[in-house]
Amino acid sequence: MKGGLPKDNDDASRAAANSLRDTGTLDGLELTLHPTEEGEYEAALAHEWGGPEPRWITAAMVHLLREHGERQRGRRALITGGSSGIGFFVAKMLASIGLAVVLPSRPGLEFETRGAAAAIRAALPNATVEVPEATLDLASFASVRAFGAHLHEGGRPIDVLCLNAGRGGSPRDQLQLTADNEEATMQVNLLGHALLVRELLPSLQRSTYARIVVHTSSARQNAAQSSLSDLRGAGFSDSPSSQYALSKAALCLYARALNTRLASAGVTGAALVADPGLAATGIPYQQELVHTLGLSRRGIKSMRAYMDGYAVHAADGALPMTMAALEGEADEMWLSEPPGPRLTSLDAAAHRAGHLLWQPLRPYDPMLWPAEVAERLWTRVELLASINSTWPKATAKAAARGGGGKHDEL
Repeated sequence: MKGGLPKDNDDASRAAANSLRDTGTLDGLELTLHPTEEGEYEAALAHEWGGPEPRWITAAMVHLLREHGERQRGRRALITGGSSGIGFFVAKMLASIGLAVVLPSRPGLEFETRGAAAAIRAALPNATVEVPEATLDLASFASVRAFGAHLHEGGRPIDVLCLNAGRGGSPRDQLQLTADNEEATMQVNLLGHALLVRELLPSLQRSTYARIVVHTSSARQNAAQSSLSDLRGAGFSDSPSSQYALSKAALCLYARALNTRLASAGVTGAALVADPGLAATGIPYQQELVHTLGLSRRGIKSMRAYMDGYAVHAADGALPMTMAALEGEADEMWLSEPPGPRLTSLDAAAHRAGHLLWQPLRPYDPMLWPAEVAERLWTRVELLASINSTWPKATAKAAARGGGGKHDEL
């Protein structure tokens, strides 16, 4: 690893985070974060974004293999944004259990995904990692449709679909539009993922165990129900920061509305939500959290200090999504280790809201908003992403199999 940025230079670090978001590279710098080798990647991640050492990934891989290896081995998991950050560690943990991992590439950044695949294979020689020939750009509806058609042609099931890729932004940023004339943060985080689920329905229908896990954020609690009419950022949500919070609230509603449709579409499984907590990745830098949250008034002077003192490692932030994919049921919320005293068990580091150390969700959490709000969101998403609202019906075989239960496959 060469080069790098000054540890407490927030402007330079944020510029790097935005460059990774927009181009997948650190333009003009010698340091890159694509994981050509496992050790190099983890060192580069810590060097660039700070944060503590990972606490749980080694124990998690041992535990998850023991608990889930026999049942999950041979299943197939697709992770968006799986070539870096939290998504990389979700892919690594699922591969360690024996799932075949599918890592889509962003157009022009195939090298990044090949590096991630090589890193997982180097750490886990028996791992199966697929890099599809078709690329996936969530900021392009045409790309999502082409990618879905490519996977459908293979005729193989997708058993786990992790909607992990995300785009952040600051209140001081200007809104950006995609080629589809949608706000970029909302299209990447929500609309592109919703279209991807629709396009991958044939592959999900072939599974006897389908789990669709969406990544939310605590920022979801900053969104209001009234702003759901503003998915394009024209009024209430007129900054990338507001759009980020709104997209993360909307993803919770989307998962709930999806659950009402899966069985009738012949999908045996469930949709649920994972919150990785504050993880040391580029997204908090994109959001300028020290500035946005006014943390300097509390004595926190830089993003590096904030990450070092309050964040979890990206590998630990991957635990909720990984556990949700393996153990989750419809409409559950899985949460990461909170700031404060460190937890002492793997279960507590990634557990369901309302269980063990976790308090029930707050009444205003989007996961608890009325069902009719989720249905209105669903209709709006279908309109903006031009999603065919007529979902395929379950075949007689799928209808007999049923759907939604955690133990359907047993």
